[in-house]
Amino acid sequence: MIERDVTDMSVGESKVEAVPGMKKVGLGHEVYGYKEALDIYQQVRDLGISEEWVHYDQMIRATASIVANLAEGAGRFRGRPTPDTARFIAIARGSLYELNAWLQIAIIDGQISESQYQSFVPHLDQLSRRLYGLVRLDRGGQNG
Repeated sequence: MIERDVTDMSVGESKVEAVPGMKKVGLGHEVYGYKEALDIYQQVRDLGISEEWVHYDQMIRATASIVANLAEGAGRFRGRPTPDTARFIAIARGSLYELNAWLQIAIIDGQISESQYQSFVPHLDQLSRRLYGLVRLDRGGQNG
């Protein structure tokens, strides 16, 4: 496994940075939407939702689940997609849908505005389409 020191794991325009001295494993996570998922995670954390909100922890767990399942799916890639790869991508997509639901509930509960939610929609849609395509590709084009 190839490892290298990184001090900045910039994701597009995001503020995602590595812990100084942290090792980044070169696994090609970007293929699976990993960078986009990290960016969405950071954006959710930056919304300013109260940590006291009854659903805050569930929303953060759903968002982190997207990132973690994409990483694990990429880690099970063995030169070509495996059934495990597709399964973890599908789980990540399910967590993306869960995040969308929590964001809608956050509007109802007065935690975020409709415009804050609308700013997320293009990112969520783009990652969802990408993951759907990857699941279909990993399953040989079968419905997934």
